[in-house]
Amino acid sequence: MTIEELNIVTKEFSNLYLKKDIKINSFSELYDLDIDWPNTYPNNLSPGVYALLDENKDLYYVGSTIVAIGIRFKEYFSYDSDKKCIKSIEFKNISFLTTLCIAGDNKFLAPALEYFMISKLQPAGNKNLKYYFL
Repeated sequence: MTIEELNIVTKEFSNLYLKKDIKINSFSELYDLDIDWPNTYPNNLSPGVYALLDENKDLYYVGSTIVAIGIRFKEYFSYDSDKKCIKSIEFKNISFLTTLCIAGDNKFLAPALEYFMISKLQPAGNKNLKYYFL
């Protein structure tokens, strides 16, 4: 899954559901949990949508938060005394992440975009969620 493919789905969501004056940013460059860790995550302090990818850069999970993305990631990732990334059991196969900031008064769009992306892309890690696909 490329950043461009994620951005195409985001643009489709925007075209279908948003007024023309509401703009959504693009996904960040990939953040490598093995190389970039413990540098700050992209859009760390912003609400938004995030995608977690495995070592082959296959999309595994899409999530959202209306608080800071970095706070959500603290539930998934931490680091040891050697600054090595420790991943939660449910995300032990994750190697990369990318984020999309939805700031200000538009943060309510994050869960809607998350739902849309899951319905379109059907990531393996979201399969246990009770979404009714569009």
